[in-house]
Amino acid sequence: MKKIFRKRTQIIGCTIILAIITLSLGFYELFTFRRNNILKVELVHMEFNSNENDLQNKNINYKVFIKNNSDKQIKYQLIFIRKDNVKYPYLDSIPKEYKSEIINIGEGKSEFLELKTVYVSSQNKNTGGFYNNFNIEIQYHE
Repeated sequence: MKKIFRKRTQIIGCTIILAIITLSLGFYELFTFRRNNILKVELVHMEFNSNENDLQNKNINYKVFIKNNSDKQIKYQLIFIRKDNVKYPYLDSIPKEYKSEIINIGEGKSEFLELKTVYVSSQNKNTGGFYNNFNIEIQYHE
């Protein structure tokens, strides 16, 4: 009788320990997911065209959707890094890297941003179009 009781106690104890470990890992994953996904950034698209007065100057317009998942205001910069392993006829009309100004977003808010800049290209011809092949990095500021 003692053997059966002891075996049943061991099974219940092991089950409780496994349940505690599983719940702990679940809460840890939830906590790190929320901490690492404070800002959600989606590139809608980037468009560019040549300036009418100087064809080397390209007007670049990045359109981005941003959602703040935290409960506090955040200061950040977006860094757009162009992928070079892509075949695109006007790749020289697009900057390799663009760093935005410091941007503020309120707690729990969503924004649609248009970031405009001028890029001096090596192409001295009339070009224009859309491009979406970027890596977007977020740099947080205090």
